[in-house]
Amino acid sequence: MMGGSCIISRRLAPELAGQIAAVLRAGSANSVPVMRSASSLLVFDARQLQKFGVSESLIPPGSRLRFRTLTLWEAHSKC
Repeated sequence: MMGGSCIISRRLAPELAGQIAAVLRAGSANSVPVMRSASSLLVFDARQLQKFGVSESLIPPGSRLRFRTLTLWEAHSKC
């Protein structure tokens, strides 16, 4: 698998609490706008991207890239 969505549990509880409180204040879930969750994160495996010839530039902005081999410059640059 090249990548997918992960849930960051430490972000999920405060989000849910906020949504529940908004519903309770409003008295109905229909009057509370649906919000995009910040607790979901896209994660991709650089080894799999390379294996299948998928450019890292094609992954969505804000995604995390795991298992990426650093270039010599990235590994030893102090700047």
